[in-house]
Amino acid sequence: MAVVFFVIKMFLYALCLLILLAVGALLRLMVSRRKYEQKEIDMGRLRKGDVILTGTNKNITAFQIKISNILTNGIDSKYWTHAALHIGGGKLIEAEPKGIVYNSVGKYLKKGEVVKVYRNRYIGDEGILDKVIDFCEEAKKEKFSYGWIGLIFYVLATFLPVSVNFIFDNKLIDKLCNLDQAYFCSELIADAYKEAGYKITPFDSWRIKPSDFIKSPFFKEIY
Repeated sequence: MAVVFFVIKMFLYALCLLILLAVGALLRLMVSRRKYEQKEIDMGRLRKGDVILTGTNKNITAFQIKISNILTNGIDSKYWTHAALHIGGGKLIEAEPKGIVYNSVGKYLKKGEVVKVYRNRYIGDEGILDKVIDFCEEAKKEKFSYGWIGLIFYVLATFLPVSVNFIFDNKLIDKLCNLDQAYFCSELIADAYKEAGYKITPFDSWRIKPSDFIKSPFFKEIY
């Protein structure tokens, strides 16, 4: 019985600590006046397989993902709340809460969102990049939406330690959050590269956030 009480106590302590961290990150976000100065995007330099990060300078927009960004990658990563894969000609394929869709780089720029471009350092073969894109397009035929419950799962899971993966990585959670047939934006890209033979993370793909591409040793920024 003493062991049970000890475990419960440790769990409550950990929960309180996580709440304090999240509140602290929220306060940092709200008082932050930093803005990302958009660099010019040369559409002619984009190539298939490039990862397009998007976001906004408005702190309140997608604040839950920005909190996760601050907790894991620092305040300078707060802007980047979405990732899409460039499939050529300025067109994108991306996973959204409603499912996997096609979009365009131009649409984000016209909306006034901030955009960054990252490219895999080690892939020069277009055939491999075609495999990355093919994976996403096949997933588009089969995968479904995850909705707001899945988004809450994503935010929590991406800043909790890997050691507690077991809490999230199970069939009950997948069913409850409708995740077994859905992809998060950066998870889709990570899985696509893994299936093409270029794994970009030692962790489960669903733990990858858009801002993680910035510090990834496998990607470099393209202006």
